[in-house]
This record gives sequence, structure tokens and C-alpha cells, in this order.
Amino acid sequence: MKPNFTVKSYAKAILVGEHAVIRGGKAIILPVNKFWTELNYNNSNTNKWYIFGSNNLPKFNSFVDFIKAQYGEIKGDITIKINCPPESGLGSSATIAVCIAKLLFFINKITSNEIYESARLLENFFHGNSSGADIACVIQTSPIIFSNNPTKIEAINIPNKLNLLLWDTNKRFSTKEAINKVTVQNDAESDKLMTDAVDAIINAIKQQNIKQIANGMNQACKCFKNWDLLQNIEQDILYLTNKGAIAVKPTGGGNGGHLISLWNQTPDEILAQGILI
Repeated sequence: MKPNFTVKSYAKAILVGEHAVIRGGKAIILPVNKFWTELNYNNSNTNKWYIFGSNNLPKFNSFVDFIKAQYGEIKGDITIKINCPPESGLGSSATIAVCIAKLLFFINKITSNEIYESARLLENFFHGNSSGADIACVIQTSPIIFSNNPTKIEAINIPNKLNLLLWDTNKRFSTKEAINKVTVQNDAESDKLMTDAVDAIINAIKQQNIKQIANGMNQACKCFKNWDLLQNIEQDILYLTNKGAIAVKPTGGGNGGHLISLWNQTPDEILAQGILI
């Protein structure tokens, strides 16, 4: 039977700006179409949720209870298919939240103007304090500059010659735990270092200056070092650097998940295992 409503949301990767964006900074965020979450909805008198691809079903059941508490019961059968790995820095929770928010709009529980804030509220279930940056990119489906406090979303054109590659460390670390770790430190100096890196990369992208983009990414990586969010993945960073990457940094919370790397020329063995974006 054809569903009454279908929506698909794609993953994202933060080029630069992690953590500092929560406290009023900026971030550059790119869509990643290889990974996604799909929601299918059939109108009925029942209320059944079917989840495929989630390795944490008890938490997802709690998420469904959270949705009901915020918006009331949703009449119908909902099937969610997730191929975006959790705790990998690619915004799996944002893809889920955006799908749910668009469903809430479809069934008239929210207006179109409320999709962003509703998705942000839903993402808070997973992260505790969502900046809204991931949500914005997942909704926009194109590269953006996201500014926080106040929220501002700008398009940014990424040069075709920018050779960016995602590399899965095959290690996982809770984004919520990473956020809490950085928040407790209250390291204003590292926040400024990250914000400066964002500004430098924005200017370098406009000038198509690959060297300055690399410098900004490596500066951002130092922030993760300051926050103690590299210890699980330092060997992965070293591996890519030794293979010729001119910049490597975590994307997302850090201490696991994916790395985003910049190359002048990517070796075939790296291309075979990584994801070009």
C-alpha cells in the first residue's frame, strides 16, 4: 500500500565551527547525501511505530514518548528507516527530527513556519542542547553558514576543486557527552579560536584559497585537542596526514565518528574507503 506521506532527510557534515556554535558562534555545514533517514506514514486508527536501522530501540521508544508528550498522540502507522549511523558526527538525530517535524506539519499539528523550531526541540531529546545548526542544513539540503544567537542561515558556494573527504574512524562517541564535556570546561579561548577559524575559512572559500582553508581546518582541530576530544582518534588523524591530507579534523562532537579531510590529491586506497563530499 502506498503511504499517505513520505519524507527523506539527508545527513550533514560540519566543515568547521563545532561546539563554539552552541555559544553564539558560526559553523559551515555541508550536506552528505550518502546517508539518510526516511519516514513513511499511513493514516489509520492505530498508532504503531516501526523502526529499522536503529541500534538503540529502548532510547527510540523513549523518543516516541517524548513526541507524544510534546504534540499528543499521532494517529496512524509510522515507519522510519535509518541508514545514517548514530554517534558518527553526521547528524543522524537531526535527520530523524526533521522527518518527524515534517510529518507533524503534514498532519496539521504545526505550521510550516514551526518546522525548524519543532525539529530543534526534537533534537534536544538526543543532545540536550541543540544549536539548530544540523537541523538547518538538513532542512536546506545545501551548504550553509549557520550563525547562532540570533539564528541566521546563509548559503555558501563550495568550490568544485575543494577535495573534501569523510573518513569513518569506526569509533563512536556520544555527541551529548562531547557537548557536556566542552560546556563544563567553559574554554572561551578555544571558542574564539574556533570562531576565528570559521571566519578565516569563509574568506578563504570566497578567494578559493585552498591553503588557507587547510590552515583554518587544522586550527579548528587544535580546539578539539584543547577540549580533550581527540584521544580516541589521534591515530586516524595521523594516518590520513601521513597519506597526504593537508588538513584533518573531526566533524561533529569529536572523539569518534567521522573525520573530514582536505586533499590536494586523494590516493586511490583512501578514495576506496572514504566518502567524497
